[in-house]
Amino acid sequence: MSAPTVVRDLVVAHTRMLKLPGVARTFESLARQARDSHWSHEDYLHEVLRAEEASRHESVIRQRLRDARFPEVKTLDTLILRPPTASTRRRSTPSRVANGSPPLRI
Repeated sequence: MSAPTVVRDLVVAHTRMLKLPGVARTFESLARQARDSHWSHEDYLHEVLRAEEASRHESVIRQRLRDARFPEVKTLDTLILRPPTASTRRRSTPSRVANGSPPLRI
């Protein structure tokens, strides 16, 4: 095994032991980017920790959705908008306006 492979395996082992999945996923690509862009050690560390924070945030959201036991996850992308029909327009009109009464002023 080459030295970089050994170091990589050690970093992966440490991230598993410390429960840092975001670091495990991103440290190699960020290290390459840091070398190419001549980042300081602090900048590299900041980016790795930011990736871990984002990973944990996403994990918390997934866990909360799972704990909520919603029948299915709905997003705005799956929303189907249909033009209103006469029956839905009648239902959505407040009764005072439908009867011709003036709106309430508070």
